[in-house]
Amino acid sequence: MTPAPPSVALLSALSYRHGSVLALDVIDLAIPAARMVGFIGPDGVGKSAFVNAAIRAIAKAAMNEYDIKVIGIHDGFRGLVENRVTRLDNRTVSGILTMGGTILGTSRDKP
Repeated sequence: MTPAPPSVALLSALSYRHGSVLALDVIDLAIPAARMVGFIGPDGVGKSAFVNAAIRAIAKAAMNEYDIKVIGIHDGFRGLVENRVTRLDNRTVSGILTMGGTILGTSRDKP
């Protein structure tokens, strides 16, 4: 049997609470190398909440455990081209859900 490829991304026990609402309850995910993953489901089931929580967890681990500088790109591709980047800290990353795709660089604003 061929061994499984190593995981490139691994999230363990990811949970997210928005006020009194438990939006995600202990999700584990391992993404093998060279694989694409898509999230499919009806509106309101937590796809965006999961992706935003995963981004926050990865960014915080990069900063706190590996001393990696994390940046946010304002206004998607246009912001990248125009060098509109911001160095993120723990407080900024924690509030990333309220900033949405603008700071994550996923805004659909294209030149």
